Amino acid sequence: MKDVKIFFLYFSFVTLLTSLIFSCDETRYRQLDITTSVVERKDFSKSIELIGISQKIDSAFLPASILIHDNYLILTDKAGSKSIHIYEIERSKLLYKGGYIGKGVGPEELILPWKIFNANDRSIGVYDPELKKILKIDIDSLVRFKNGITSLSFDPITYGVSIYGSDLVYFNPIDPTARLFRSTIGKTETIKYGKLSTPGKSWGKLDSDFETNYKFHYARLESFSDVFLVSYYRIPFFEIYDLRKGTRISLEIFDDLPPIERFNRGTYISSSQVTENFIYILYMNGLTDAKPRNNEIFVFDHKGNPVNKLVLDQDIFEFRVFEEKELFVLASEINGRDFDLIRYKLE
Repeated sequence: MKDVKIFFLYFSFVTLLTSLIFSCDETRYRQLDITTSVVERKDFSKSIELIGISQKIDSAFLPASILIHDNYLILTDKAGSKSIHIYEIERSKLLYKGGYIGKGVGPEELILPWKIFNANDRSIGVYDPELKKILKIDIDSLVRFKNGITSLSFDPITYGVSIYGSDLVYFNPIDPTARLFRSTIGKTETIKYGKLSTPGKSWGKLDSDFETNYKFHYARLESFSDVFLVSYYRIPFFEIYDLRKGTRISLEIFDDLPPIERFNRGTYISSSQVTENFIYILYMNGLTDAKPRNNEIFVFDHKGNPVNKLVLDQDIFEFRVFEEKELFVLASEINGRDFDLIRYKLE
């Protein structure tokens, strides 16, 4: 009888331990309320033409992306010895604060500062796919005291990642079972949101061969609070996820899907942003150039309704909206410069 009790206690302990192990590695799928609509160019009845002012900043580095955090403008640097350069936004000019985050393999260094993004706790994140890590940075602490950097390990090699409270929200290119993945930092539990999208008739023919066609899902991830924007480089399509409401709005915009033989050759949406009130889309019209550029930014509300179109006086490849009042953009090969940072007034 004693042996039976010991066995029962041992079995109960093993069962409990197993359940704890599996509960820590649990994957859940979150159902979403999904709507899909089609938007055409004629739906934008209001067009605003803008003339910008070059900021004539130092061109000794090569920016890959741009971010605005509070009153700071941040540029990533692909070529120089520093990963990011920070400017303070003043009324009539930009005040250079310095270059930060050295290049290397140290705990507070990066090799490839690929993706830069705002976190919703007033910090920013910089993702390095080569080192498989994210540096979470308090910009005020970095600028004032040269500290405020936290290193986070992040194994997936991804096109998009964002910090959402104590969680990471990201794409997982090797897992076709969902569009967004959400994991708590330091834990293995994962929540999945949304299936990979199937807009148009041709798309379904490709979805079954994910390994061959994974680039058709090549997308950009932007966020503001609970709203996540997924915009696609290779197809005229974007999605608005609201993780608090559990909704996904899918929008097919302007052009038909390219024929199968032309997939991966053209660029449709190269840069995008979601703010407190609006969604901004830099549309490239399916250009097949190696470095696509265009001057049209289309503005939507969070429900996907057209608002207006911004027409710039320069072709650009990247932009950021500041307080819904100004627009900062990156353009290349202008007036003999490798790149230029241009400032526009929106009001």
